[in-house]
This record gives sequence, structure tokens and C-alpha cells, in this order.
Amino acid sequence: IKGTLLDYVGGRADLETKILRAIGNPHDRIKEDRLRMIRAVRMACRFALQIEQKTQDAIRAHAKELFPAVAIERVVQELEKGHAFGQLHAMLLGLHAFGLLASIFPETALLSTEELSLRIEPIRRYPKAAPTIAFLLPLFPEYGLSEQIDLSKLLKLPNHDQQFVSF
Repeated sequence: IKGTLLDYVGGRADLETKILRAIGNPHDRIKEDRLRMIRAVRMACRFALQIEQKTQDAIRAHAKELFPAVAIERVVQELEKGHAFGQLHAMLLGLHAFGLLASIFPETALLSTEELSLRIEPIRRYPKAAPTIAFLLPLFPEYGLSEQIDLSKLLKLPNHDQQFVSF
């Protein structure tokens, strides 16, 4: 029927109640594409959604499986999308809550939520036009210039972002 939307999974009700839920078994969906864990956090932050409990549990259970299943470039793209929509601060906190931030940046594994919040608080005042790497560097206050450059290379950032780090 033209113009009719068939909702076989209750998506409309979830949207109305601001719930983000994996379709089917969340463990299976994550095993199919581990980047879905980061996407779920990004979408929840962008649209002010609550991630449903079974999906949360699956993300926590599989957070350490992010690499090598996902290329770092794809992770960086998700971080850039979070930045583009002004939600990188919330996204970093969400990634931390699920153990994903420690998978991406092992140096953050021992940070408490409070410590992380203090480190990234200044990024709320950064100009939106600043590159994403500028918003990530506060995660690593102990890094010197050479370590920051190494990080930008590890993330496979474009040359202009690497030059920004040097600047």
C-alpha cells in the first residue's frame, strides 16, 4: 500500500519513548558489525535516546572485541560525526561508560568518570570548527608533542589534522 509504513519491530513506539534498541538479539547484531556499538552511543547522544538494557548489556559484553574487527578509520569517522553534531563531549562519556573508550584508547582504561569529565570539560568551549583531534587531545594531558603526533598517525588522520597537532 503506497504511503503505508509497516513496523514489524515496534520502532515507532521506541521512537516515541526515545528508546534505542537493537533489532533481534543485540549480541548477534553486534557480532555482525562491531561498529554498531559506537554508532549506538553516537545516536543515543545525538537524539537524546536511552539505550535499552539488553542492548547496553551486549555493548558492555563486546566492547573489548572492537579491534581488530573494526578499522581505526571507521572509529574516527564515528568520532567526527559526533563532533559534527556537537555531541562529542557526551559521546566520549558514553563510550567510557560502556568500556568502548578504553578499547579505542587503552590509556583511558583506569580513568574514573569524574576524571574523564574533568579532562574533557574544556572541549565544551572549543570552537566548533576546530578539528576533531583538538577535542581528543585533552584525554591525554601527559602527552608531549611527539606522542600527540604519534596519536594522530595512529588514528590515520589526514595531513592537515596532523599539521594542526604540530601547530
